[in-house]
Amino acid sequence: MPRLTSMQYYGSETESEIYPAIQFGDDFGAEDSIRNTQLGRKSLEESYDAVVIANHEALTKLLDQATCDPKIPKELLALKAKNLEWSSFRVDPTSRLRKSGCAFYNAKWYEVPVVLSVSGKRVELNNVLNNHFTLTKVTEFVTRVGKEYAPGDSENEDAYVTLWNAHRVESIESYCKEYNAKYVDVTKEAGLILVETVNLLMGLQASDVDRYSLKPFIVTRNSFGADPTVAVVQLRDYNFQEEDTLCEIMLKVLRLLAPTWEMTVCLSQVLRQGKANSLSKCKALLEFWLWGPTGVTAVTPDRPLSLKR
Repeated sequence: MPRLTSMQYYGSETESEIYPAIQFGDDFGAEDSIRNTQLGRKSLEESYDAVVIANHEALTKLLDQATCDPKIPKELLALKAKNLEWSSFRVDPTSRLRKSGCAFYNAKWYEVPVVLSVSGKRVELNNVLNNHFTLTKVTEFVTRVGKEYAPGDSENEDAYVTLWNAHRVESIESYCKEYNAKYVDVTKEAGLILVETVNLLMGLQASDVDRYSLKPFIVTRNSFGADPTVAVVQLRDYNFQEEDTLCEIMLKVLRLLAPTWEMTVCLSQVLRQGKANSLSKCKALLEFWLWGPTGVTAVTPDRPLSLKR
């Protein structure tokens, strides 16, 4: 097959370092590699995929830097100045989610969706992480709640009600169950959830946390109609009866969300190694599946196998 030609341009001094090597296949010679460690002329077709990968890596770093702090939606931030009562909210009792000594509920303040928690004492946080993967308190007030919401046996006891920085919350197990009932194949939404989970675990790893639990993990929505986001509830009195390594937690999420996905086999093999860089390798594979080039001949027929290699 004749080789495509196009306008030529000169490569930079550093692109040989940042562009990974991706081959088009055995039918082409070594000169047909995207990567060329020698300065010289390259066609636009040869370098397109490498440019996509390099730009994606730069964008990923930029997004990581831009989302380093917990975010509080402005419509929730406005509630800090309000004199709130339990009667100010319409609470969905069926949305109850128990985390340690707190019961979380989805509710509405007028038409604004909010997340509330009810507890018998003031909520104290253990901020191992302090980023956008953290469920953060917006405000807290003491009031009397209905008997079905009361932390004790009596509805006459005061309860601590906390407003959190999310519009909706559910357990990660519940989210995965609903997702698998709705979709047959893994979609971009699930891919993003997996990338966020591994990013969260890498944040724990960077904070010198070797073992953790899946119990504090939740799925939130932080704006109207937004895609779901993984977060953790860092309650100080959380008692982890069962702890797993960070790689084991990622394996659990994979099995919950994508049990029949062909990529799960590849990712599981990486995570079972339990090495310090296993999570970063898992992240790289997931990001390549989400945003990597699809026009490379060697990748298109069997993408998961190519990623595994």
